[in-house]
Amino acid sequence: MEDFSDIPTAELPDQLKLLETHGRELANRDQHEDAERLFREIIRAAPNHIPALRYLASRAVLRQEFEEAQNLIERAIRLARNAPRLHQNLAIILRAQGYTEGALLALNNTIRLQPTVPIHWIQRGDVLQSLGRDMEAVASYKRAADLGGGLALLAQASLKTPQSRKVIVRAAKMLAAARGKAISTATASIIRRYGRDTLKNVIAATQHMTHVITPTYADPLQRPAFSYCPGLETSPFHEPDKLEFLDPLEEACEAIGKEAQAVLEAPGELKPHVEVPNGREAQWRELNQSTQWSSYRFYQAGKRADAHCERCPRTAEALEALPLLCLHQRAPEAYFSILEPDTHIPAHFGIVNYKLTVHLPLIVPDGCAIRAGDQTRTLTPGKCVVVDDSFENEAWNRGKQRLALLTLEIWHPDLSDAEKLFLSTALAAYDNFHAKLDRINENALRQIAPHLFP
Repeated sequence: MEDFSDIPTAELPDQLKLLETHGRELANRDQHEDAERLFREIIRAAPNHIPALRYLASRAVLRQEFEEAQNLIERAIRLARNAPRLHQNLAIILRAQGYTEGALLALNNTIRLQPTVPIHWIQRGDVLQSLGRDMEAVASYKRAADLGGGLALLAQASLKTPQSRKVIVRAAKMLAAARGKAISTATASIIRRYGRDTLKNVIAATQHMTHVITPTYADPLQRPAFSYCPGLETSPFHEPDKLEFLDPLEEACEAIGKEAQAVLEAPGELKPHVEVPNGREAQWRELNQSTQWSSYRFYQAGKRADAHCERCPRTAEALEALPLLCLHQRAPEAYFSILEPDTHIPAHFGIVNYKLTVHLPLIVPDGCAIRAGDQTRTLTPGKCVVVDDSFENEAWNRGKQRLALLTLEIWHPDLSDAEKLFLSTALAAYDNFHAKLDRINENALRQIAPHLFP
């Protein structure tokens, strides 16, 4: 039996406490007929004993005596209205009787009391789906994924409860299908214009991001976290000599370096580069919210930082002359990246393989390098290093002074203009679709739990 120590309940006399202990032992040994007899005896003597009410309700459900189960759980709720598990139990009982709207109301009460538990949102989505409210259901599934680190992780965690896992897997399929439909709708005209065969590799990239396919990587050291496009040159490092547009950037290194030095000398200008909400990614624990790795941004998530660009005009001029990666609400990204002495950026994978990251070293002490895949490159002022960060990569400053780089992103040079158009359109559709789901969830939460929005 579950522990209900968090639910207020009537204190039992010693004799009944012994009965309860024995009843729990019997239930844990699956001797439910004897356990049920003891808990009914407890209820007769102590009608407000919530664990007994809930246990007897669970037994009634197994016998499909739903009316009795509902009466028992509603008695328990009247005694402990702020116990989320009781509302969750009521939802299950109501749904079994076909009272789907009532089940939704009970799950909303569960979420009001525990708004950050993923399984509550999965169950809510499942009820909404049965009501034909598919977009709200998909939104609820996304909320569960956001809270639980992804539906695949939630399904893995529920291996011992097959029914829960079945519901989670069904939710994942519905969410993936809805994402895929949003992307297909947005990119249909591009496919008609250029042909599916011309775009087959970037179509595969979108199928990876929507979990339709699991890609086969050209290199075993490559594992982009979000999307993989086949057919591109696969190398941890790309030679800057082949990217002629980087020549003027390297020529401007001295002027850019002076602007970086001025920023370094101004207190409070640098911000932590890693800002992970609630420290959810363990690998970034040491650098999260830390100025050991800091940045001074010129572009972030596609937005230009006008004040920073005005303060560093030569840097801004150099960036504006480059074919920067441009994606709706995602890119360009460009910034001074500052690594303090004895600082290590841990090994990690970037999110896609169809962009490259360019680092222009500006201020370089001894002992600084970048590893990507099975290759390591030392840093030289004025010489660009071009990294495919879909390979496992890390960097370090083992010197005694700060390391300063100008970092920016570009498209992979093997992509055609048609492929870039397709990817940028698909990613915008992906983001817009998720933003729509987030708005649906916010509106739902405002109704369910207005106390969360002071």
